[in-house]
Amino acid sequence: MELVDTPAYVMLTLFAIVLSFWGKQLARFISSITFAAFLSYVTWIHTYSLWRSTALSLVFALIAIIVGLATGFLVFKLAVSMIFAYILAGFITHGNSSLFIVLFIVLSVVMYVLSKYLLPALFASTGSIMLFKALTTLGLDVLLTVVICVVVFTAGFYNQIRKT
Repeated sequence: MELVDTPAYVMLTLFAIVLSFWGKQLARFISSITFAAFLSYVTWIHTYSLWRSTALSLVFALIAIIVGLATGFLVFKLAVSMIFAYILAGFITHGNSSLFIVLFIVLSVVMYVLSKYLLPALFASTGSIMLFKALTTLGLDVLLTVVICVVVFTAGFYNQIRKT
């Protein structure tokens, strides 16, 4: 008999549902915080090395946090589109630099247009797969788990599309 870490799989179930329903918003929030922290750190380092003033560096770092949070929310879709395009163009071209640039630009535009549907589909499917693993490990019937996962995927995808 295999021992199952029940609390861990219950937490996985909860996280899977959150990811299915609010994955895009969660990713946007996390990327904004990360960009704000990065921008604040870079601002602090450069202003402190330039003026050697902790007070001035702190003021500029706080301004950079506000700018970073706003920028992270605004350019999230563009950044994700460019990352997907970069990866796909790299796989397709295999080092042909002129073809890479053209393909990167074309794929960036295509991904930007399709990101309204691709990102919610990605997060809803990832959450549903995690939910399937958690529920089957906890001992739920596979057919019932598949039905639950399809319902969660559909509802999560719709919820994320609606909030765009």
